[in-house]
Order: sequence, then C-alpha cells, then structure tokens
Amino acid sequence: MTNINCNGCQMPTFVTELWAGLCPSCAKPMKNLVLPQQAYKAGIIFYDLPDALQPENIDPLIWPAVKRINESGWVWTAESCQGHPDATEYGAWANNVRPMLRLVCHRVDTGKMLSLLLEAVKQPPDSGLDGLHFFKVELWPQPRRTPDWTEILVYISPVHTVFDRDQGIKAVERFAEMVNQ
Repeated sequence: MTNINCNGCQMPTFVTELWAGLCPSCAKPMKNLVLPQQAYKAGIIFYDLPDALQPENIDPLIWPAVKRINESGWVWTAESCQGHPDATEYGAWANNVRPMLRLVCHRVDTGKMLSLLLEAVKQPPDSGLDGLHFFKVELWPQPRRTPDWTEILVYISPVHTVFDRDQGIKAVERFAEMVNQ
C-alpha cells in the first residue's frame, strides 16, 4: 500500500495494487506514477517509465501528445512513433510510416481507453477534409503478461503521405486531450 495525495482535492489516499486511479474523495484521476511502476513490476515493458521520458528520445511530432497522455494518471505510453512517410532511405524508418502508440492501462480502464481512442480518430467537422481521407485504428493486443494490465499497440492508418501522417498525429493529440478530461 502506498500513501499519495490527490491532485484535485489534496486528500491523502492509500492505494493498493488493484487501485483504478480515481480519488475516492473527489472521483478525479490521480496523477501519479504508482500505476506505471506497478505495471512495470508486473511485467509490462516500458522503454522508459513515463516520469523518465525525455523529449529528445521521442519523435518531435508526437512528443506533446505522449507527454499529455502520460499526465492522464490512468493511461500511459510504453512506446510511440510519429510515423515517417517522408523517409528517403531504406531501413526501419522507411517502412514505419504510420503514427503508433503502445498504450498501457489498468484492466478495468480498457473499455474507456478504447472508446476514447475510437472517438479521437473520427474526423472533426471543421477538419476541411473532403471525405477521401479516412483513418482506421489498427489494434494489436499484446500478449497478456499479467491479468491486471492491458497493453495494446495502436496504429493510425492508412497513411500514405506526410499530410495523412499529420492528420493521424492530430487524432493522437485529440486522444491525449480526451484522456485528461
């Protein structure tokens, strides 16, 4: 059990391994690193824990959204890529054209995370797109390392151009805002 203070109401709260991330006093997400550290200890692989991420280690177009997602207090990025449809050389970057996130959340929050993700990829009415540009979410559930955590690899596709990739980044940014509401 760990004692932490809620960011919303400042009430001290004791959290356990099965804590869902909501303050029992004010019901707001508690922004802390107890859960990602617990996920890591349970076997979820993070390239860097959310509190250790540095902007220079994350693709610049996706960094603001990654940072915002990790501030949510209930869903985190374990891996990310902005997509590189503009790569001119062969190799890993040339084939990696789609925005990608590997998201981690507590099992009880999986439905909420997926619902927000699907809402985020809808083209907003003011996007100015002509209906020819569409996105789908490609989900690759990762092998369950632990029953208490969900880990999903998410691709925003299809992406064929830099414009498409940038629209996919906007969807990731919308998701980052939604998880913080």
